[in-house]
Amino acid sequence: MPLRPIAIGLASALFALAAGASAASAATAYASSTVNVRAGAGTGYAVVGVLRPGQRVEIDYCKGAWCLIEQRGPDGWVNANYLNADRYRDRDYYDDDDYYDDYDDGFYLERPRYRARPIYPFYRSQACFGRPNVSFCFSN
Repeated sequence: MPLRPIAIGLASALFALAAGASAASAATAYASSTVNVRAGAGTGYAVVGVLRPGQRVEIDYCKGAWCLIEQRGPDGWVNANYLNADRYRDRDYYDDDDYYDDYDDGFYLERPRYRARPIYPFYRSQACFGRPNVSFCFSN
């Protein structure tokens, strides 16, 4: 069997795997202030665009303090200090039901390590049986 088709197939598979890994590692971020988008990872490269505060971008990968981003304008490099990743972005929630709190105080009491802590008196009459991943609780 000729090695050339095998080598081409293997190279194609590795390329597809690498492309999938890079696409999966992209993260959403927002510009924290007005910042230049540059042609390379450093201030010595030409400015190819500008991000406005709050503008959404996709981070492909980072190299040192610089991140390669994708946006609606020209793609390029941005200093990572001017990007806020989506998971750390502050979110303001408006709650018009000030009298209602949807936090369930009993959530952690179903887990073994929190069961022994009496947070509220009405949970003291609760009995739980089982293992760390599966437990059954009864209360009156």
